[in-house]
Amino acid sequence: MSDHAVRKIFLIAAREFRHTALTKSFIFGAIGLPLLSFGLIAIIPMLLLSQFTPLTGELAIVDPGGTVPTAMDAIIAERGEGQMNDKMEDALDEMGIDRGGILGNYAPNDEALAGMDLAPDITVRWVNDENQIDTLKEEAQNGTLMGLAVIPPELLSASADSYNDFSVELVVPNNSSPRHIAELRSLIREAVVLARVSASGKDISALRELLDEPSVNLLRINQAGDAREENVKLRMVIPGIFMLLIWIATFSSGNYLLTSTIEEKSNKVMEVVLSAVSPLQLLWGKIIGLAAVAMIILIMYGSLAIAALVALAFTDLLSVSILLWCGFFFMVAYFTIASIMAAVGSAVSDLREAQTLIGPVMIILMIPFLLWMPISENPNGTVAVVCSFLPPIQPFAMIMRLAASTEPIPTWQTTLGAIIGLLSVFGFVWTASRIFRVGVLMQGKPPSPIELLRWIRRA
Repeated sequence: MSDHAVRKIFLIAAREFRHTALTKSFIFGAIGLPLLSFGLIAIIPMLLLSQFTPLTGELAIVDPGGTVPTAMDAIIAERGEGQMNDKMEDALDEMGIDRGGILGNYAPNDEALAGMDLAPDITVRWVNDENQIDTLKEEAQNGTLMGLAVIPPELLSASADSYNDFSVELVVPNNSSPRHIAELRSLIREAVVLARVSASGKDISALRELLDEPSVNLLRINQAGDAREENVKLRMVIPGIFMLLIWIATFSSGNYLLTSTIEEKSNKVMEVVLSAVSPLQLLWGKIIGLAAVAMIILIMYGSLAIAALVALAFTDLLSVSILLWCGFFFMVAYFTIASIMAAVGSAVSDLREAQTLIGPVMIILMIPFLLWMPISENPNGTVAVVCSFLPPIQPFAMIMRLAASTEPIPTWQTTLGAIIGLLSVFGFVWTASRIFRVGVLMQGKPPSPIELLRWIRRA
């Protein structure tokens, strides 16, 4: 290809980039939103911490025997001695949040807990007269009471077989938050159990210690004998995040390519452009120009995902090699989808006609979402290995394998996958160029799949 032809291709590429990337909608969607999200990541720790604000107010408990209010006072006093802090740590561990990283300044580590008043500040009012229930409900309605709990006597004295036949009636004000309601329900349940056990003469502390579930620290050991901690939940999610990032970047730019091609063809702009460049130069210019657009989308949203992992101290799930391979397979995925979109856009005259041709392709390209769980569960299994060599889903499957595998994927598989990816790109671009050369100047009825095959053979 001569230097003059290359200059034409890059002139078209620059034009496509300007008309797509230098618009207000693209700047806001591809750049503004990620930057805004970076700011949100900075305040996530404070948002997480805000959910642990203490429960305060007066709670009325209707219990003729008076054992539940006594048990409630004991539980509140116990929470004030630090049990609530343990619950906070358990909650963060359950969410898979490491208290290192950027969250270390806010998360409830030992030093931070010392300065936090997290125990519920509840005043318990014991009521032994059930005739006052209506009056107490009015107090709850106007906000004087944070809650009213009516304890059926049978719930404390009935046999174990009939406990489920009775329930506590809890009345709360209309403006009570869901989290505070859930915490209040938990306190009442615990108080009822404590009152029931105390009445039986058993030691509740000993029973709690026996029933306390131990934490399980997961260590995955590799072939070299090294063991390291691992978060199973994120190990399942990370492959899907990588695949989704590539999918969004490639399809967003591919959609721009499809719509711009159809618009220029229907407005006869294509005919003017083709008077100065060849169809193949026009095709390559469009694909290269929108490759830069796809790269911007990937960098912005990929940086956002990486920043989130850094904030949660999960950088051990990333490596330079994974990021480099993802960049390579992103380009494979982009050129595959871009060539398909360009071919479809050149063959039709409006978006409605394009849906007919693009439908079967979209069904095939939705397969990576179905492969997310199987590949995450077994990145070196037969399904994962086979799919990582099958275009056009090959780049998405390989990206998920790289992110999900706890051991390096065999070199021959990544090498073969890269070779197949490059060959598939040349095949898809060559096919698209044959369709583009014929379809770009065609008008009228859209071609059928059989006619497209004829174009490919004859062009």
